[in-house]
Amino acid sequence: MNKITQIKIFLLLCFSVVLAVFLYNETYITSLISYHGADSYISYTDNPLTHGVIIRGNITAGYNNLGIISFHINTFNRLNNNTLVFRLKEQGNIDWFVVNSYVTDRFVSGESYPFGFPPITDSKGKTYEFELYSENGRPDNSIGILPGYGGPASHYVFTRSELISDNQLGIQFIFEKIRNLFSDIHFLIFLTIFIIPGWYLFVSKDTKKNSHLQTVGVFVGLYSGLVYIFIPATIRSETIFIIAVAIAGMCVRARIPAASLFLGSLFYLLLIPLTIFVGNFRAANNAAVIVFFTLVSAVILSALKVRLYHKEI
Repeated sequence: MNKITQIKIFLLLCFSVVLAVFLYNETYITSLISYHGADSYISYTDNPLTHGVIIRGNITAGYNNLGIISFHINTFNRLNNNTLVFRLKEQGNIDWFVVNSYVTDRFVSGESYPFGFPPITDSKGKTYEFELYSENGRPDNSIGILPGYGGPASHYVFTRSELISDNQLGIQFIFEKIRNLFSDIHFLIFLTIFIIPGWYLFVSKDTKKNSHLQTVGVFVGLYSGLVYIFIPATIRSETIFIIAVAIAGMCVRARIPAASLFLGSLFYLLLIPLTIFVGNFRAANNAAVIVFFTLVSAVILSALKVRLYHKEI
């Protein structure tokens, strides 16, 4: 491996990590996150939070500045209009430190919602109890909490000013942030959305076997789209634009015909009824966005091909 290739790989990894950090929306750039899993629940239901039903649990803070506990919300694919209450207190205390109410029409199904409160500066090592319940929820008008990925997640919030003013704290935070992100399997999967197309476009050597390039390009594009559709983490919408640009670039490099993109959009289109059938409406929505951008890319490539054809004749 020559030095130019090594430099390309280094720059690709740095650029991909920076993009992934800014587009990964599970936590803020100046926050650390810990996932606590299903074991942190004392009482749990995946059904709607109706009146009298309470989700209870506890988490032990891994750092100071505990300021958010987040949950992945299930709206049951409808607009709910009632009130959800989140409460928090340190274990052993009688009084609740946090009691906040939220109107449920603000929640997006499948996404992580941060229940915030003033950061607890000395939270590290302490155990906190939480409750979620609805004051007037009904089976047909209430949200729920999704099981699986993340469970409750605790966020430790720092301000940019304190990280900049305290050099020691700032350096410790950077190292913890790196360790924090790279211990998150979903962040690593998300990172491959940028690394794999980037490798194909800028690092891998060209070859005369154009059919090989086409095959790899198609599978890389499909892979990137599938990660965007099915990853349970919350990511910024700008990601889809980057995927679309990467797919267009791969098509140009490998001379993939527009027909392949139309077939790719058909593949994603078929996923929509399947994801709706299994109740994953968030994935169906993401698939619809992929279909739109794939079709736009196909139309642009078709127009370019027609223009080149007219120039040749």
